[in-house]
Amino acid sequence: MKLNYSNIDMAVDVLVKRYQKNKLLKSVFGIPNGGLIPAALISERLKLPLVESPGRNTLVVDDILDTGKTIARYKDFTKCVLVTKKATGIPYVIKAQATEWVTFPWETVKPSAEIGDNIIRIIEYIGENPKRKDLLETPAQITRLYKQFFHGYKKDPLITIKNNIFKSCNETVNLNEIKFYSFCTCHLLPFTGTVSIVYVTNGKNVNNDTIFRLVETYSHRLQKQKQLTLQIAETIFKELGVSGINVRIKARHFCKIAQATNNQPEIITNSSFGKVRRKDK
Repeated sequence: MKLNYSNIDMAVDVLVKRYQKNKLLKSVFGIPNGGLIPAALISERLKLPLVESPGRNTLVVDDILDTGKTIARYKDFTKCVLVTKKATGIPYVIKAQATEWVTFPWETVKPSAEIGDNIIRIIEYIGENPKRKDLLETPAQITRLYKQFFHGYKKDPLITIKNNIFKSCNETVNLNEIKFYSFCTCHLLPFTGTVSIVYVTNGKNVNNDTIFRLVETYSHRLQKQKQLTLQIAETIFKELGVSGINVRIKARHFCKIAQATNNQPEIITNSSFGKVRRKDK
């Protein structure tokens, strides 16, 4: 979502109308850095002073509520935001999707540059020097990798199936050891392995490439292995109306490999999910 100044002006007007009759408010504070501009606009229109730190009867303003952690620090104040990604009870004007990237008109840097800055902070956090020669290109390389790898969020797995369905006789389809790569939700580290799928068709089917793309779409997101197994099985079961399905995943998780001692055997995690359609009596 890319906002312009017209969107911001409209959102500020809505918030001003909400608070202009609140006689208890004595000042306005903008949460650094994003809240500073909307706070200044609201302050001017409400004819209340813009303060550098919130006090009693201060309206605390931010540009966007994302995870909610930032604005949660101001729990004892009256608060509002221009844009929200989640329902929290805090007044807002514009609703965005949870995974949507929101750009404000006063932002001069590209999102990729902001991500690069965050990677630099991580490098500094672990005790490294981001200006070291070998690390100068690391933020840009990781940014490119993430954009390339997490394309699963830009694809609809249901459409992948629906657009390729054809009529077929009832048969058993067995697809063994489809390779996949993913990143785990717990540590943002890779895990890789194979997906094996067996299902019994019920008048509809898709070609093998469609199933491969389905696996790729789901795996190129942040995942838990069990969740990945369930998503693949449920999508095929529902969209193809199969009589029965079993999905089995074998994977190596780098977080477990890195934490293992030299004497431990190789760790392979298995997960499976099966489902059978009940016949109407």
